[in-house]
Amino acid sequence: MKKTIRFSSLALVACILLAGCEGDDFKYPEEPVNYAVVPYGYVLNQGNWGSNNASLSAIYLRGGQYMVSPDFYLKNNGQNLGDQAQDILMSEGGRVFVSVTNSKYIAKLDRNGVELARYSDFTNGPRSFVEADGDLFLSTYDGKVLRFDTATLTPKATYELGAWLEDIAVAGGNVVVSNSDYTGMGLGHSLGIINVASGRVTEVECAPNPTRLVAWNGDFFFTTTEYDASWNAVTKVWRLSDAGAANTIDSVTLATNLYPTDNGLLMMNQTVNYYVTPYAYSNNFLSYSNGTVSAVEPFKTDLSSAPVYMVQQHGDNLYVGISNYAASGSVLNSSLLIFDLEGNLVQRISDAGGVFLSKIVFAE
Repeated sequence: MKKTIRFSSLALVACILLAGCEGDDFKYPEEPVNYAVVPYGYVLNQGNWGSNNASLSAIYLRGGQYMVSPDFYLKNNGQNLGDQAQDILMSEGGRVFVSVTNSKYIAKLDRNGVELARYSDFTNGPRSFVEADGDLFLSTYDGKVLRFDTATLTPKATYELGAWLEDIAVAGGNVVVSNSDYTGMGLGHSLGIINVASGRVTEVECAPNPTRLVAWNGDFFFTTTEYDASWNAVTKVWRLSDAGAANTIDSVTLATNLYPTDNGLLMMNQTVNYYVTPYAYSNNFLSYSNGTVSAVEPFKTDLSSAPVYMVQQHGDNLYVGISNYAASGSVLNSSLLIFDLEGNLVQRISDAGGVFLSKIVFAE
């Protein structure tokens, strides 16, 4: 039986450009932003590879409307964020942490975007954050997970776990990281598990090239990618249960993206045709809940060909990042679409202040 669950609806890229789409496009106010007012959230724009155009925007709430203030980091620090921003985290202590892979540094910011500390002792670059037991755990392309004191941004411990570590997540007292096959040489085919309390490290073999990884409902879900005889990518979703003990891995389905929500684990299987200009996207959605995978139609607007780059739930809303392309194929900017959990478009912000909107964190 087909199972339908409540998720937010999204709009097509065409809907962003055409009149008559539900929700009003926000216009920047004429008065300057008062940076003494702490932002409601922070938008990380990854930027183009090698273009040094990663950026951080701020989200404010004014009169019930969201506004995005672009170049928040630049305005408060006098320099660009760098090349290829990977992750952003809001700590329990109210500090903002960002990692910038190609620029090979992580930074701690205050709530107004001012940089307070920086760590840059990397060979190949930092990747993803998670907070556990008051510390910051960071995966790196140096094959290590570093455990940082969030107050001083100095390493407290180092865990050797592979080569090209990607996503990282925490649940049940364990931090889990994916060891990807970034170089394509077949080296990455494991998950690293760190017991937060004891520091014990366990490596678990899995299918080749694990990359995306999230924690949901006490388990860990991750993707692996292999290629068929025609060199088509085949991306599978797996579940790791009883991490740190039995370490049971079960196959779930085929999908490329994982989005934890209150209503289930939303998965998107996205394919891209890179032989046309601009690129052509095709998306199908699935839901995992109570051990069952179901095809879902969670959106009231057609998302089947939208270049979705990010989906996140926060409170009663889903926040969706969509990349906008020129006819020439170059990426122009990113749009931020905000929906309620009934699938209604609350607001559409056509330009979120950067390229490849990858993550949002919130100050509350």
